[in-house]
Amino acid sequence: MQKTIALQKASDEAKHTIEEKCQFFIQQNDSNKQEIEIIRDEIDKLQSIVNKLHIENKHIKDKMKLKNEVIRRQETMVNELRSKVVEQEQLVLQGKDTYQTANHQIIMLETRLRESNEKVEEFKKLLEEQKQVSYSLVRIIIIIMQLTRPSLFLSEGCCISW
Repeated sequence: MQKTIALQKASDEAKHTIEEKCQFFIQQNDSNKQEIEIIRDEIDKLQSIVNKLHIENKHIKDKMKLKNEVIRRQETMVNELRSKVVEQEQLVLQGKDTYQTANHQIIMLETRLRESNEKVEEFKKLLEEQKQVSYSLVRIIIIIMQLTRPSLFLSEGCCISW
């Protein structure tokens, strides 16, 4: 009888211990679920940021295309002005035009040429700045993607380098 009571007591204690452990695991599971939800929300926020950065990067690329076109036009205008300067210099040398008129036109063309060259340089600087911003955005996107989805960068055929 004492053996039965002892076994019953041990059984009750084991049951109580198992119930405590089950309760602990249930609480741990609930806590893990909350953490997963928080992480999921953060991933969604980061994905939203990545999407916005993609859109901004596209806008910057579009602006760079426009600026490249402006630079090409400016360079064409510079070349045309150079040709006109050469023509005017030839006219002066050939005596087909008066010296003062040709000289005045040369000065005006050289001024326009200098201004056009300054504009071309300014657009080149702006284009370079836009390129740097674009490269920085791409780097940020890659870093965010590596942080949020590292499995994409650990697979065998995937390699992104700079």
